[in-house]
Amino acid sequence: MKILYLTNIPSPYRVAYFNELGKYCELTVLFETSYSTERDKSWKNYQFDHFTGIIMKGVRTSRDTAFCPFVVKYLKKEIYDCIILTVLSSPTGLLAAAWLRRFQIPYCYEGDGGIAKNTRGLKASLKRFIISYADICFSTTNDFDRYCLTYGALKEKIRRYPFTSIYEKDILPQIVRKDEKCVIKEHLEIEEERIILSVGRVIPLKGYDVLLKAFGGIKSNWGLYIIGGEVNEELRDIIIKKGIEHVHFVKFKQAEELKQYYMAADIFVLSTRSDTWGLVINEAMACGLPVITTYSCGAGTEMVRQGENGFLYEAEDVESLGRHMEELMESEEIRRRMGEKSLAIVRNYTIEKMAEVHLAILGND
Repeated sequence: MKILYLTNIPSPYRVAYFNELGKYCELTVLFETSYSTERDKSWKNYQFDHFTGIIMKGVRTSRDTAFCPFVVKYLKKEIYDCIILTVLSSPTGLLAAAWLRRFQIPYCYEGDGGIAKNTRGLKASLKRFIISYADICFSTTNDFDRYCLTYGALKEKIRRYPFTSIYEKDILPQIVRKDEKCVIKEHLEIEEERIILSVGRVIPLKGYDVLLKAFGGIKSNWGLYIIGGEVNEELRDIIIKKGIEHVHFVKFKQAEELKQYYMAADIFVLSTRSDTWGLVINEAMACGLPVITTYSCGAGTEMVRQGENGFLYEAEDVESLGRHMEELMESEEIRRRMGEKSLAIVRNYTIEKMAEVHLAILGND
């Protein structure tokens, strides 16, 4: 099978998926640009081992998209068994869709999440232009199903796939024992007995102000570790005004060191105000952690079973977040049970499964 993908940048998790998919088909991937201006420099370290990756020449139009007019030279009839577009908001994606429609070349659309907001206006029309013509819409969540339907997809053309950044080998065989956590904490120089972990860029969208207020309302000596950047002025003011202790902001960590923090932690919290997916949920669950996140997180609504492997709450609800954290941190038995459930769920969300599902869908349609 010959497959062509059009996407924006060679992000680490996408390259991992393409390398896996490329083991079982003849895969070519067109990238609009080589990197995102807002991501860590490690994102530039990629290898195209099992597929042909082409960084197209173009003019950057945003932090991670570019206009590449010569994309059309790759969009030829009967060369590929399947062409998959993953970008809606870039001029390259729009040009590709227009070209494919003009010459009646079938294509699929794939996204990793989204919620339909505006149904009128130019942006909505452009989304409808791409999605309504797609032979297959690859979706990750119920919300994204509705997104595709809103912009013209037919229900029978929507196919669900597991979105992830982890391999089978990344999933722990069992939850980390208490004595093992103590050894890891000593290595990381963590002094607190129990740890709440959050991972993500320090930006308002991640809701760290809500997390700090919830954590500050809990009377304990637990530690809160936020990995992804330095504390900003707004969050520092909350910490000072509320007299919050045992809060640690840790700079960005590479995957192997970050995994040590997951293994040292007792629970994971993603207090996001909006995440189309949120791959850190996959990573936390792969390390056997209970997860607390918001209803505005795609991975949360898809992978967190309320009361089974974690909790979901409304994004601005400080009281609910605090209550859920306290319930988990006070019961080792609940944490163990929920951690085991996380491991069971996440085994269906691996890069191997992601490639397998795509191939099965394309082979049957």
